[in-house]
Amino acid sequence: MRFDWDDANIEHLAAHGVTPKEFEQAFQSGPVRLYRTTRHREQRYAAVGATAQGRVLLFIYTKRGRKIRAVTAHTAPRKVRKSYAEQKSTKR
Repeated sequence: MRFDWDDANIEHLAAHGVTPKEFEQAFQSGPVRLYRTTRHREQRYAAVGATAQGRVLLFIYTKRGRKIRAVTAHTAPRKVRKSYAEQKSTKR
């Protein structure tokens, strides 16, 4: 999986205390997709996934060609973390 990084989305994630590496880990962790929406004429997806250190992120991304572009990400709220943990435990 390839990711589309530039100064703009790296800085936006940093403002929320998230690194590109954490975003990639959460994306590749088998995230739970929450919803899809259209903004600026592109499909955007909201999902929840965990980093290698167990930090649960709520993140938004879009697909551009064969690349994944991070739109935003932050630590998931408590209710979302709880729901994510429950969903992951039932999939095992």
